Amino acid sequence: MNWDAIGAVAEIAGVLAVVVSLLYLARQVKTGNDLNRNNTFREIMQGLVTHFNVMFGPENAELMAKGFKGYESLTPVERLRFAHLLASLFQYAEDSWNSAQVDLLRDETMVSWRWYFRTQFFTYPGAQEWWAHFKQGYAPDFRSWVDSVAQSAEPSDDPYGIIEPN
Repeated sequence: MNWDAIGAVAEIAGVLAVVVSLLYLARQVKTGNDLNRNNTFREIMQGLVTHFNVMFGPENAELMAKGFKGYESLTPVERLRFAHLLASLFQYAEDSWNSAQVDLLRDETMVSWRWYFRTQFFTYPGAQEWWAHFKQGYAPDFRSWVDSVAQSAEPSDDPYGIIEPN
C-alpha cells in the first residue's frame, strides 16, 4: 500500500469520525432540549400549584369567590388583593405562553390553560371585569390569545356555585 492509499483511508476515517461526532452532538442537543422543556413545564407547574394553594387557601377563598361575583363590588383593599392574586396567576399563564412560543412547552399545556380560563375563570363576571382593567399590562400576542379564550367562555356557567340565583 502506498502513501496515497493510506492518506485516502485516513481521510475517509476522518470524515466518518466527523459524521459520528455530529450525530452524537445532534443527539445531545435534542436531549438537552427535551430536558429544558421538561424543566420549564415542571417549574411553571410547581409555581402554579403553590400559587393556587395561596389563591384558594383559607385566607383567600372567600375573597376569590366575592371577586368572581364582581370585581367592581370589592372594597379598595379587596380589589388590591384580588388583582394581585390574579396578576400572579396570569404571570404563570404568560410564562407558559412565551415558553410555548419557543417550543419549550408542548401545545397541550396551552390547551389546558385554554380549558381552565374558558370553563373555570372567565365564566365569572368579576374575572372578566378584572381582565378588562388589567389586560393592557400583558404582551399584545398573549392578550389577544386571552381575549379569544374569554370570548369563548359561557358566562351562564357557575362551576363553583358562587353566584346566587336571581
